[in-house]
Amino acid sequence: MEHLLEIQHLKVEFPSKAGNVHAVNDANLYVDKGETLGIVGESGCGKSVTLSCILNLVETPPAIIDGQILFHGENILGKNEKEFNHIRGNRIAMIFQDPMSSLDPVIKVGNQIVEMIVKHKKLRKEVAREEAVRLLRLVGIPDPEERMKSYPHQLSGGMCQRVMIAMALSCEPELLLADEPTTALDVTIQAQILGILNNIREELGTSVVIVTHDLGVVANVATRIAVFYGGRVVEEGDTRSIFKNPLHPYTKGLMECIPTLQTEDEELKVIEGTVPDLSHMPSGCPFHPRCKFAAEACKECVPERIEAEPGHFVSCHRQGKGEQGGEHEEE
Repeated sequence: MEHLLEIQHLKVEFPSKAGNVHAVNDANLYVDKGETLGIVGESGCGKSVTLSCILNLVETPPAIIDGQILFHGENILGKNEKEFNHIRGNRIAMIFQDPMSSLDPVIKVGNQIVEMIVKHKKLRKEVAREEAVRLLRLVGIPDPEERMKSYPHQLSGGMCQRVMIAMALSCEPELLLADEPTTALDVTIQAQILGILNNIREELGTSVVIVTHDLGVVANVATRIAVFYGGRVVEEGDTRSIFKNPLHPYTKGLMECIPTLQTEDEELKVIEGTVPDLSHMPSGCPFHPRCKFAAEACKECVPERIEAEPGHFVSCHRQGKGEQGGEHEEE
């Protein structure tokens, strides 16, 4: 079956004085129509760079990009800017991390949405304005006619994020990319934004990719989860499988870091060590310097991506040996 979006062996490097920064290292993942994919991992693991490559926002040169990004089976990675303008905004849209810096501070939010609709859908301004009001109502902004007249600084962070979602939906894209859309929002507003993304998928059939460092954010929104570490997808599967049976030590570590009501008298668990220096990547598995199960094979060669169970993929030598290597576990 052809996927809506498929990333194959994506590699991204940025030149620096310390050596090339390997931001994305042989990443593979896919998105199907009508599903939400959650991409999870620590800061600097390649999540946002991967999303930027999908929208052709990584400039080459200076960046070095290899691999393929297939949209409806067509490789869009090599398209020029003019060709990509028919895809960006129209068929693939993005919600950026900080709405306050993404919106123009001197233009009313209504005019910014109208401009987007007029440019891409070629509608008259009067019709585009009616469509903008409808979109603001769709994303839960009260009294949208009045909010159309507001400047970004007159709206809260949550309201600005809703405006960004409305702009992204203005051209009815097939794929919506959300780069940490709940950053700096309180938990109540976070839940509302995630609820909107859920409704978009269910009611409009739009596929969604949501990037976050918080597994709790994607628990109730994502149908599948891809876990990034060191620029690689180390585990991928449906949400239930990932939470019920995490296979990679890094995924297990992320799970253990989630506080629960039962941990009030215990210290919060952490993953020891630091994220790898992307300009001097460790040999073998990128997680082995922090992994309590690491064996010699982990230090010498990168583990292959295997299907441990139907639809559940992992890159780990322990899984490749059928869970042999338990002798490395702590007692």
